[in-house]
Amino acid sequence: MSSPEKMQLALHGDRTARFLLLKDVSKGVQTFLLQNPRITIDEIRYIAGYRQANPDALVSIAAHRDWGQNQGVLAALVRNPKTPTMTAVKLLDKIAATELRRLAKSTEVPRAVQAAARKKVTE
Repeated sequence: MSSPEKMQLALHGDRTARFLLLKDVSKGVQTFLLQNPRITIDEIRYIAGYRQANPDALVSIAAHRDWGQNQGVLAALVRNPKTPTMTAVKLLDKIAATELRRLAKSTEVPRAVQAAARKKVTE
């Protein structure tokens, strides 16, 4: 399948096609997946936690008005090591206090995010 065909399928495909295209080696396809009008919040949460996700796609999820308010999506973005550090630290302002305490203790998040979470917990 050619790249333009993959992009069209990402924009208009069903759930199965979206999950198959998520694992595609062409990272530009992931940004087109986010533009699909039928994508659900559960799929967004999955993409936000997906370790092979394109960092640009993760920044787009964080910047989206609706997705950036969902606590599950926010937690997945902050825990994802592919999320740019500055974006993850900015998202800590929106995270619930219980999740913030978990992040401060977690060794699975980048050190800069963990340090920022610790600082917010102690404030």
